[in-house]
Amino acid sequence: MVFLIANQSLVARGDVVDQFPVPDEISHVFDNGIAWDGDNLWVPCRSPLGGYYLGPRQIDPETGELTGKALPNTWYSVAGIAFDRSKRILWHLAYPCGPIYGVNVDTGSTVASFYPSPCRLHDIAFDGQYLWVTKDNGTVYQFDPNSGQRVRSFIGPGGITNPYGGGPNLQGVTHDGRYFWFTRGAGDGSDNQRYYKVDPEIALRDGHSDNAILGYLDLPFASNPASDGKYLWTSYYDSTTGMKMIAKIDTGSLEPIEPEPMEPGPIEPVAPGDLDTTFSPPSGFVTYYGGNPSYGYGVTVQADGKIIVVGHTRGKVPVLRYNPDGSLDGSFGTGGVATDYGGNWASGHAVALQADGKIVVAGFTKGTMYDVLVLRYNPDGSLDDGFGTGGGAIYDSEIWDIGRAVALQSDGKIVVAGFTHDGIYYDVLVLRLIGGGSGPIPASIGIKPDTLNTKSKGTWITCYIELSDDYSVEDIDFVTLTLFNSDPIDPPLATVGPSEVGDHDDDGILDLMVKFDRQELIPFLEVGDAELTIAGELGDGTPFERSDTIRVIRPGK
Repeated sequence: MVFLIANQSLVARGDVVDQFPVPDEISHVFDNGIAWDGDNLWVPCRSPLGGYYLGPRQIDPETGELTGKALPNTWYSVAGIAFDRSKRILWHLAYPCGPIYGVNVDTGSTVASFYPSPCRLHDIAFDGQYLWVTKDNGTVYQFDPNSGQRVRSFIGPGGITNPYGGGPNLQGVTHDGRYFWFTRGAGDGSDNQRYYKVDPEIALRDGHSDNAILGYLDLPFASNPASDGKYLWTSYYDSTTGMKMIAKIDTGSLEPIEPEPMEPGPIEPVAPGDLDTTFSPPSGFVTYYGGNPSYGYGVTVQADGKIIVVGHTRGKVPVLRYNPDGSLDGSFGTGGVATDYGGNWASGHAVALQADGKIVVAGFTKGTMYDVLVLRYNPDGSLDDGFGTGGGAIYDSEIWDIGRAVALQSDGKIVVAGFTHDGIYYDVLVLRLIGGGSGPIPASIGIKPDTLNTKSKGTWITCYIELSDDYSVEDIDFVTLTLFNSDPIDPPLATVGPSEVGDHDDDGILDLMVKFDRQELIPFLEVGDAELTIAGELGDGTPFERSDTIRVIRPGK
């Protein structure tokens, strides 16, 4: 979809009302970016040796001198900083794909940290409630600083661009208490940056900034700016003096000009094969960078729509779980990512889901040779200690053994396919592992009557089956349903009566009502409490099983 900037009615150049050189003590390490804490400025500093981050320093805006306040280094490179005045937290956006983390400026301690998705973000702002970050392709993302979850997004001023040469990229962002200010190359062949003033309510409503731009300033400053509510603070390099400068820009002198008439661009229809912009809106895609290189090789989707991806990053196997909207699932692993396999260099190439929600990953690891590696994770992203050694099983034939695909049998056994290589020939390799631990999926049942009279002439025992949110009773294979007591009936009683899907207990959850022959069951029951069990399978072979207790009476006894 193509968007055009339709509201360019306010254009002017901002006035520099004050400026001063970056203090000598940090001029050689001063990095791009500024934050405002209500009284003073904060600037990040980078080591001249290797580019490592040294931590932020505080500057008095009246004198232009360091206040002596400094925070410790907590990451090797920072793209931008922003300040939460109410909690006294300086937020850092680590580059290129590190965490967003908050440091209490009074104690110097890190009080929050999460990994955003996507990565390679440029700058960060805080609006009093949410964090906002810019990506070089033109997208702006909103994050909840408490949970680390991505909330919403919109396309920033200038639209979507190719960050690898498709035009001037979206860079800086700050919030002045009501509006955003974004920086982007002016696109006129100069070194100027265009500072756009954007109404966030309109941008979020529309999903893009076309109608939300309130004006812009063209400034010869390429910086990630800060706002004190009235002025913009930005930095630049003065080529005439060779000095790094911090400038205070008046934003209240915007003068209206007559806009050029613009026709709205065509809206392209959505067709099969187009990106789904409801996924990681508005782009339809998401990226993850856990280190160089980062690859995705295998993917599967849970019944609840959550997406699991496995691959390789920096010698580890990342297991990522995304929510259906494309945001990382913060309840899984650490911020949506599990990389806690502690073995040697490894790579994950395929993934499958067990009926109990456990995640099976197949790939290979590097010992003296390459060996097949199979990992199993619990639904929360922790390794399953009951599988292999510490959650991992390795197959080593003392030549190359590579796992590329994985599938699960209905009995829980794990089948892995790949290849083996003896230095001359490549052969197909198929392994089967004992699964174990893949029990029936969660279910609940209710059996009527609650009290069964063994002398009654009733026809049926009626059972109501509900499955967990991840499964549907409509998928139950009726012919697999069986009823038995604590001493299994051999053969189990078969379904002989009618079945019906509905909400029979009015709890808002679909259940399956199924009837069993009461007279066939009675001979197996003793007076007192009797535990009865319903078992069966879904159409794909996924098993379920659940028990309920009824009271058995026999008048005269």
